[in-house]
Amino acid sequence: MTRWFSLPNWGLRTVQQHSVFTTMIRRLSLILGLIVGAVCVLSLAYQAPAHGLIRTAGLGDQWFVRTTEAQRTWASTDGYVYPDELDAQGARFRWTRGRTLVHIPAIGATALQVAISAEGWPTDVLRSDLKQPSVFVLANGRTVGVFTPTTQLATFAFPVDLRSSDLLLDLRLSESPLVLPEPAATAIFTGTQQYPDDLRPHGLRLYSVELRTQGGGVRPARAILLGGAALIVLLGLTTWPARRVLLAALGVAGLLTLLVAWARLWAWPVLEALLLLALLLLLWNRRTLLTTWLGGLRWRLARSLALARGLALVSVVGLALALITWLDAPVRGWLDAPLLHPNTVMVISLGFALTSLLLIRWRDLSSWLGWANARIKLRRWPLLVVLTLVLLIWAGYMTSVIWHIPYLGNADYADNGVVARNLINGRGWVVDYVSQFYRLNPGGSVTRVQETWPLLQPVWIAPFFALTGVSAWAAKLPNLLFMALLALLVYHIGTRLWDRRVGLVAVILLLLNGLFVRLQIYSTSDLGFSLFYVAGLWTIWRAWNQTRRWPLVLSGSIIGLMCLQKPSGVLVAVGIGLWVLWQVWRRSERPWPHIQRLALYWVLPALLVFAPYVLRNMLEFGRPMFSTEQYDAWILEYPGPGDDWEKIYSVMTSEGGLPGLGLPDRSWVLRWGFQRTFDKAVRQVAAVRSYLLPASAGLGPLSGKGALLGNLDQGSSDPTHWLMVGSWLALIGLLLARRRQLRWLGLIFWSFAPYTLFLITYWHANEERYFVPLVPLLVLLAAAGLWAIHDSIARVARGWLRPLALVTLAALLVLAVQPGWVEIRDKISPSGEAADWQADLAAFAWLREHTPPDAVVMTRVPWQLNFHAERPAVMNPNTSDMATLLRIARYYNAQYLLVNALQNNKDDARIALGQLLQGQETAGFKRVAVFPAPKGRTIYIYAFPSDYNQVEPIVPAGASQR
Repeated sequence: MTRWFSLPNWGLRTVQQHSVFTTMIRRLSLILGLIVGAVCVLSLAYQAPAHGLIRTAGLGDQWFVRTTEAQRTWASTDGYVYPDELDAQGARFRWTRGRTLVHIPAIGATALQVAISAEGWPTDVLRSDLKQPSVFVLANGRTVGVFTPTTQLATFAFPVDLRSSDLLLDLRLSESPLVLPEPAATAIFTGTQQYPDDLRPHGLRLYSVELRTQGGGVRPARAILLGGAALIVLLGLTTWPARRVLLAALGVAGLLTLLVAWARLWAWPVLEALLLLALLLLLWNRRTLLTTWLGGLRWRLARSLALARGLALVSVVGLALALITWLDAPVRGWLDAPLLHPNTVMVISLGFALTSLLLIRWRDLSSWLGWANARIKLRRWPLLVVLTLVLLIWAGYMTSVIWHIPYLGNADYADNGVVARNLINGRGWVVDYVSQFYRLNPGGSVTRVQETWPLLQPVWIAPFFALTGVSAWAAKLPNLLFMALLALLVYHIGTRLWDRRVGLVAVILLLLNGLFVRLQIYSTSDLGFSLFYVAGLWTIWRAWNQTRRWPLVLSGSIIGLMCLQKPSGVLVAVGIGLWVLWQVWRRSERPWPHIQRLALYWVLPALLVFAPYVLRNMLEFGRPMFSTEQYDAWILEYPGPGDDWEKIYSVMTSEGGLPGLGLPDRSWVLRWGFQRTFDKAVRQVAAVRSYLLPASAGLGPLSGKGALLGNLDQGSSDPTHWLMVGSWLALIGLLLARRRQLRWLGLIFWSFAPYTLFLITYWHANEERYFVPLVPLLVLLAAAGLWAIHDSIARVARGWLRPLALVTLAALLVLAVQPGWVEIRDKISPSGEAADWQADLAAFAWLREHTPPDAVVMTRVPWQLNFHAERPAVMNPNTSDMATLLRIARYYNAQYLLVNALQNNKDDARIALGQLLQGQETAGFKRVAVFPAPKGRTIYIYAFPSDYNQVEPIVPAGASQR
């Protein structure tokens, strides 16, 4: 009897398998039941009448209309609309082109009433043949109505019969109500009497699109049903218990049902967001399995012969193709003779002999290379000797390069030199020029406290000025010293995390990196910032979990110097602090004592080092952080694409009757509109991708331009050119990184994430020099990838391919450093940048020799003029009104005007200067000097009219008239 009621004689393994199988069946049954229920409920929800209103130029309208700021033809033919703007009544709308597409997915109705609120062309359009176009309304390709807009806002309604669950509205402007135009032949206007130079294609001012279902016919949207089912499946695949899956699925099904019934327009956008969140949740819940699988894949990728054989094959084929291409022209010249010609016989015989010798001694060569590779890994001194030689050769060559480039550069480059000169003269952090017009300097003085750029770079330059005299060459010596220290630090990190070979190659890649070549040529603060950043990362990496105090104090002091070198480094320090807190929270059961220790020995030294900058700002400006860049941020990017730097030199102040708009602030985001704000962020994200990742169709949306290890200027037209080699090597090094190296990369990510977010949202990321601190870390990855390729090829056939591995390494290294050579060549070429500067330097020398020391010069380049000419200066304002220019010149007592400098006047300033740019004396200006320059850029120096053409003087509030 007991046998009949006892359990089967299953083993433990069988019981576990049975339990897993039962749980799986139950989970699948639950998912299937939820899917069936959700489909039924959503189908019933489509029985309810639907009503929706799409207000264009509001948040979320991009789900339905395609928007762009581009003015190319494709934007018109593909139905894109302009960014949102304000009309006279304060309502927001979008300018359409001649064609507009409005896509409304998953509406699920057979009959609709569509109402379009729009405003037609203004009354002062320059087109005389047509005052208002006819607008054809197409629904899913079929014409459902035609209307003629007016100069006032009006609503036009049309019935629409649907044959699918989606609705695509196509609005086309036509010159005739009887002819449906093709997308490329729609009616537009490009200017009005008020704005005759506005060449943008204009169509309608579109305010809203309203939809309302009619009748009882319904057609449940297949996309909504399938999407809801997929959402439930994703929730069911998580590691949550069945009860939590049930509650979550019921919740999202209920939300979708409510949306379908009462806010149908938003059902599909919300479903897309929920699907993405569910996918991210699934990846998070399965993160252990995913990381284990990826780790195993990386392990096999790094250690299997499959990668080695693949790299060997690619290398052989790639080098053969490159060699054939490179030797094609020389061989044609050498062997342009009959076969039995003596020259031909000699070349063929020599080539055959060398090939035979190489094949005979191939095994010996492979063995010797293997022995040399092992000795390099085990012995320190051979690579130290090579490193010393590399640094000495680099130092001598770069010293000669900067000696032949007798200028500092534009803006902050020259600004650092000016402040350093004033420091050794005992004047402090002041400059004698006005470069922007957010306010008027009191009393018309051009001398002001330097408020834009960091404090520390002039401090490094000042001792060299005191020792060798003030010169452009001496101003660049601190960056050469920083570069040498950074190279030694990179070698040390590469040796500790990888091996000595990686450290040496990383130093070569760093010294010849195109961006770092620029940092050595110009006296910028970015190279010092990069040094302190890498040193700060390495010291905190080595010190945060040690019991000794001095490593933490050293790390905190370096972090403080990094912030003092570039105040935006505070965000980098915050990222490093977050990484440290994360490590403490993960690894310590009692985190509070560790946090106290870090605050005392790491945070406090950093704050003490950074304190002088905060104190100085409080004394000078009344706030701890101040820079004119807080105003520049709202001008450069948010109004539109930020390529036009002239906008920050416009007259912003309205003091004394000047036509300025006032100080920019964050409220200007609303002035420009949501579309431009969104586009600004998209541009910055794309810039970050372009700097970090190489270009490849295989990378899809992650494809970049590899600018940090290449040359964006040279390679932008052909992103697959050799300029991408460094980025590809860094990507290979990342894929093959081991666990300790990945933890180091995690610290880098944490440290730079807040800074990058700041650049994307507030400032702008589309400037390479903001990301140069990452270059030393990328070259380490690139060097690791390069040696991984070498070692992988060398392992094939028991080391028989070691010579090929060495040739491959040399070829890839040459291609990776070639962008740096391109940069140096462009700088020192007889027809390059140095030649372009000669006319400017001659003009500055003339001013220094022929004008009084206190003569104020108006120019587009006040920074470098003040450094080289030693004359006070004021920026030529970016205004098209000559009277405004003369009023500012009179206020600051400008006596001379210099035009057509290397960074010459653009935009509105060119309109105001007019004939003066051509060397013609006009409006009372007297030409006093002429300097021919390359590329038709003759520099002219004028004397201002003695009475400034009797313009009205600027009298700030509370000041007496001069």
